Amino acid sequence: MKDIKTIDSLYHACTYGRAPVVFERGRGARLWDDKGRDYIDFGSGIGVMSLGYANPEWVKAVSEQAAVLPHTSNLFYNEKTAMLAGRLALRTHFERVFLSNSGAEANECLIKTARKWASDTKGEGEHPFVTLVNSFHGRTLTTVTATGQDTFHKFFGPFTPGFRYVPASDLAALERQLDAEDCSAVLVEIVQGEGGVRALDADYLKAVEALCHEKNVLFCVDEVQTGNGRTGTWFAYEQFGLSPDLVSTAKGLGNGLPIGATLMGSKTAEVLTPGTHGSTFGGNPVVCAGAKSILDLGLTLEYLETHGVPVIGYGTRELPAFYTRKSGFAVDYEIDTPAELAKAFYVKQDMGLGGGMLVTNPIPDEYAMDLDYINRNIDAAIAEAKSLGIHGKDTTPFLLDKIQKLTRGDSLKANIQLVYNTARRGAQIASERAGKCPAAPPVQKTRTAMAVREILLPGLCTFPACSIRKTNRLYLRPYDRW
Repeated sequence: MKDIKTIDSLYHACTYGRAPVVFERGRGARLWDDKGRDYIDFGSGIGVMSLGYANPEWVKAVSEQAAVLPHTSNLFYNEKTAMLAGRLALRTHFERVFLSNSGAEANECLIKTARKWASDTKGEGEHPFVTLVNSFHGRTLTTVTATGQDTFHKFFGPFTPGFRYVPASDLAALERQLDAEDCSAVLVEIVQGEGGVRALDADYLKAVEALCHEKNVLFCVDEVQTGNGRTGTWFAYEQFGLSPDLVSTAKGLGNGLPIGATLMGSKTAEVLTPGTHGSTFGGNPVVCAGAKSILDLGLTLEYLETHGVPVIGYGTRELPAFYTRKSGFAVDYEIDTPAELAKAFYVKQDMGLGGGMLVTNPIPDEYAMDLDYINRNIDAAIAEAKSLGIHGKDTTPFLLDKIQKLTRGDSLKANIQLVYNTARRGAQIASERAGKCPAAPPVQKTRTAMAVREILLPGLCTFPACSIRKTNRLYLRPYDRW
């Protein structure tokens, strides 16, 4: 076999300063080279491998789709593309999603959308686009132009006209620019990655958003590097209570396959019309199938692991989902008795470890629904919510009602039994934790009730991906010593 390094150096364009390593396979965070040596990939494939290498659930989703429909023209509908767009929109405040193949493409779409919005609302002409000094937005000619670093501008002029740069955190400079010209948009990164991993100040970001609203300019956020759970929330902007008009994302959404997404809010949802933009491979069903798996329960487990929250299955090694005992995802540990669970809570507390543990308690088998059946109905309900423009706090009640109608009441019956079983298990654990005693004095009963409150309510439940933010509040108080 010919030396791979030699072949690559002879025929591949010399755009990368490669390290002298040939990787052959990966699993989780590890990679193995052609000599059998293993490495921990702290770079995560340049911020891409959100679920790790060869994640079995992701592989299953991608493989199954590749065997059925690897590609179709965007002039026709396909399930995986539609469901991914729906997942992204319903998880956020955005109304529409354009799917592409990379972060640079996502930003190209964002820029085109902003410029067309400005043309539609302010009239034809040049409406400059403002970005920050030390920003990075891609390597196509236009996104290089949008990048506020001279080092990326060498050799490639003339550049796409209509871009202005202001120093990060200098609100006065931004205001002067917006006053001087009739701009279309301001584009920021929450954390400037290529600019030195510099996090922007929360007050500054809020002030930029307010200034954009005041000046009738779109507020846009580049989440290519920071999105898809990399900063603790799905998007970094969520941590500051921001509501951008446009957001670009990519990298971790694909877990190794090429994808980009441009998310459009109420101002920009209807700006692009047939013929104004497109992508041959954007929204590819195989890529979308993998990305959809990242947005499902797998993301929840990734988030919990990142924050050091152990996930325990009560009598199961598989993460249970709503309505069903199955999900296709494994849990960290299996514990089979309330006494063992109570002791595990105590030991974690006694060791001085912060946070808590999530106990996933499956629905009793006799009330569980078929996984494929309930997933089909959930997807149908999500699609209808999207078509009706339902979002925000109205989403959950609509979905629950729609799913119970689609299943002719079976989902409601299953949920009721899940609640009963969760309460039963929580009481058992609390009783073990507080020290069960038939003749216990009132204070002991109070302790038991407090233990139920602290153990059951925040942490003992099966959950969908949208519940991930609640898990950070798990904790125990030192009621008793073992």
